[in-house]
Amino acid sequence: MGKVDAAAVATAHPRVPRRILDALTGHSIDWWLISEDLPRIGNRVLLRPDGGIALDRQPAGARAHRRLVRTGARMMRRAGCPLVLTHRMGIEHTGHQCGTTVAGHDPARSVLDPYCRSHEVHNLYVVDGGFFPSSAAVNPTLTIIAQALRTARHAPVLP
Repeated sequence: MGKVDAAAVATAHPRVPRRILDALTGHSIDWWLISEDLPRIGNRVLLRPDGGIALDRQPAGARAHRRLVRTGARMMRRAGCPLVLTHRMGIEHTGHQCGTTVAGHDPARSVLDPYCRSHEVHNLYVVDGGFFPSSAAVNPTLTIIAQALRTARHAPVLP
C-alpha cells in the first residue's frame, strides 16, 4: 500500500490535529501484518429483506493475529522504535475475498465443481478468488489466472 500519510491515518483518528498526523507519518515506518482468516462453514453473505446485503461472519484466527501484532510491536520496539501504534482493518478493507463460492464434488456441500462450474446452472462458471478454500494471506491474482486457464481448457466450447 505504500507509505501511510496523514490523510489515511485521519480516517481512523479524526480528532488528532492534522499537523500532529503529518509529523507522525513523516517519521513512521509502516508495516502491514496480515494473517489468514480461516474459513468457517457458517459464515454467509445474505440478502436482507430490503434488498441490501448482510454479512454473517465470525472471524477465525483472531487470537493468533493479536499475538502476531504483539510480537511485531515488540520487535519494532527492540529495533529502536519507541512508539508503536496499531490499527486493525476490518472486513470492509479486504481486497481479496476468498472462499465465498465453495468448490467440491458434492453439490450438497459446495456450489461449484472442481473446475469452477456451478452445480445448479451448468453454463455458469465462477473464476475468481471465491473458489479458494482460504486466502493464504497473499495476493491471489496469479492463482486466479492459472485457475481461469485450467477452467477454460475444461469448459465445453459453445457453438
